[in-house]
Amino acid sequence: SNLAFHSIMQDRMGFLWIGTENGLHRHDGHSFKVYRNNPNDSTSLFNNWIRDHIVEDFRGDLWMKTGKGICRFDRKTETFQRFPADHPLSNANSIMSNQIIADTANSIWFVQQDDLRPFTSTLVRYNIKRDTCIIFDVPAEIDGFFKEGVTRIAGIDGQSAVLQTYWGGLVRLD
Repeated sequence: SNLAFHSIMQDRMGFLWIGTENGLHRHDGHSFKVYRNNPNDSTSLFNNWIRDHIVEDFRGDLWMKTGKGICRFDRKTETFQRFPADHPLSNANSIMSNQIIADTANSIWFVQQDDLRPFTSTLVRYNIKRDTCIIFDVPAEIDGFFKEGVTRIAGIDGQSAVLQTYWGGLVRLD
């Protein structure tokens, strides 16, 4: 339905998921099913533009960044959870490209950039089971090294994260 796609992933069940500017497309090897925003349905996709990255969590649900915010696709009900404006995950424009990562401890991790303070980053760990967030401010200087903000999450182990900085350094946050 749209040739421009921004993300593609294969889930543990073998489905291929393609994020486009016109919805989320699931391919089962034979045909496509397309999920789109319906303004009259609060359980539909938040916005049709799937930006950047699709991630599968420990339950098999999918997480994605859309043009209006973060969505979680509940595979059992085939519905979407939209994060409200007061939720720490709602500022999708500040979430960096390819920065939704699932760990093995029931959490999803996000890197957010502060639009008002360039090179200032925040790491958000969202515990799916508890519906709680832990927010880590990433200081611009750590142990005398100027970090200039975070470009991506290089690795996670459930309780801490290793972050890659703009200038190629690594920072471990516990």
